[in-house]
Amino acid sequence: MLEGQVAVLSAGYLSSKEALSVLDGLKNSALFREDQYSYILYPNKDLPKFMEKNTIPEKVVSNSTLLQSLVKADNTRIVEQDVNGDFHFNGNFRNANDLKAALEQLKKGEYKALVEKEEKTLLQAFEKVFNHKAFTGR
Repeated sequence: MLEGQVAVLSAGYLSSKEALSVLDGLKNSALFREDQYSYILYPNKDLPKFMEKNTIPEKVVSNSTLLQSLVKADNTRIVEQDVNGDFHFNGNFRNANDLKAALEQLKKGEYKALVEKEEKTLLQAFEKVFNHKAFTGR
């Protein structure tokens, strides 16, 4: 965000009055840090905590025979149900590759047919829950 303001200020395109208006606006924005009397590139965001973000929509669970079977069998390799009845992916998963590895392990047993049927849907649900593609590192 800050790059745009710096670019327009340094381009010499604005009049002195317009430049002062931009600077005043910046100082009153979320980009200004009073404690450092300086600017940051992007405003700080209040990001959800892991357990707030790691909640599988009820519709995904109700449409998944595999997830329902795992919950019923108390198999927490992929999914867990908390005391409030909400469902969460295994908290040890760092990314979709961890989910894929867990699904591969399940293919070696009684859940093989269900995994093969639902793997793509579960990977899509995982990405939707965590939205990794939108993470910019900021």
